Amino acid sequence: MNKKERKLFDLRNPWRKNRGFLVPRKYIEREIEKDLKSNMSSGDILVIYGPRQVGKTTLLHKTIRDLCKKGVSPKDLFYFFADDKLFKNYFREPIDLLEFIMSRKKKKAYLFIDEVQRLPNPGIFLKNLYDYKIKDLKIIVTGSSVLEIRSKIVEYLPGRKKTFMLFPLSFKEILKFGKLTKEEQKKKAWQEYLIFGGYPKVFLAGRDSSKKQELKDIYESYIKKDIVDYLKIEKPEKFNQLVILLADQITGLVNIDEITNTLGINRATVEKYLEVLESTFVVKKVYPFFRNPRTEIIKMPKIYFLDLGLRNMILRNFRDLDKRADTGKLAENFVFNQFEYNKDIETEINFWRTKSGAEIDFVVQTSKGINLYEVKYAKSVKRAETAATNSFGKKYKFNQVFILTGGKVPKNKNCLNFWNMEH
Repeated sequence: MNKKERKLFDLRNPWRKNRGFLVPRKYIEREIEKDLKSNMSSGDILVIYGPRQVGKTTLLHKTIRDLCKKGVSPKDLFYFFADDKLFKNYFREPIDLLEFIMSRKKKKAYLFIDEVQRLPNPGIFLKNLYDYKIKDLKIIVTGSSVLEIRSKIVEYLPGRKKTFMLFPLSFKEILKFGKLTKEEQKKKAWQEYLIFGGYPKVFLAGRDSSKKQELKDIYESYIKKDIVDYLKIEKPEKFNQLVILLADQITGLVNIDEITNTLGINRATVEKYLEVLESTFVVKKVYPFFRNPRTEIIKMPKIYFLDLGLRNMILRNFRDLDKRADTGKLAENFVFNQFEYNKDIETEINFWRTKSGAEIDFVVQTSKGINLYEVKYAKSVKRAETAATNSFGKKYKFNQVFILTGGKVPKNKNCLNFWNMEH
């Protein structure tokens, strides 16, 4: 290791020289930390993926600090950022990296590779590294694109990895961090969450102007630059127009033919760009629940943004909830995000809509059965059942109906305010 490499390695790994940890003073505990800790002793490669700027790097550094607190020697913790060109020689062949680590570790080594998809051949590299069967080496990596994680990494690691998804902050994480328990506190936090979303840097920014600037930076660096450049978008202007179009129609059906005509590009390009936006965690498509294709609409999915602050930034709309026309859409998107952020592998989220006009916002299937969720951004709700849920019940079995609202609720456990929603 030459002088420049040594200097950068020391900067990336300050704990190795007792210079502290790279964990911010205001750290927000994440829900997936327990699962990560429980898998730290397994032989699997741990793959953490999610959007840029949601805290994957911070989570790695928090894990490093926790391991030190548990007695792991700082000399056994190795962090690399895959984009650091000074270290490219160590990632050409697994044996080069292994020699570097094995010559410096004391006991069991922990290797952290951030943004692993930036390596030339990450999947092959990790597979070969794993196949050396080094018992006293634990590998933890992060990535920011499902498209690349699947094609470049996951397909090379069958039976060798466990994956973990990190989203923007969930509302539950925000309430826990702020120790918010009173109704007015939670309602105020919910209203702010619908406007500014859950990116950690945005949430922790003080003034509204600072939050807007952080969101602008994320939008311009992540969507307008990183995604366009790194995934080689041929028509960036049309791509950005599509992002704006989708932001404007959250919770609505995605009509590919309509988008094709509006943007003046072919269907294949629209489908490719939608796949890119979904694989990079900007949007998520939700498909209909159906078992009778004759009477139920089955083709078009709904679209949701995985962070509402980013969505509002794209539309340049940060007005208060009582001064905007899309509050109902924001509330429905909020509900979807909390389901998506917290779902397990057995959970499936759909909506239901028939040709006759009956519609249910969310049909959530778990190992315990089906629950129905209706979003009613209204001043008051009288009861949980609706005409649509009754219609659904005539065809399918389900457990319960829940009504989520921003207004007054009756004394009914199945009617909840958005800010009291628990997954």
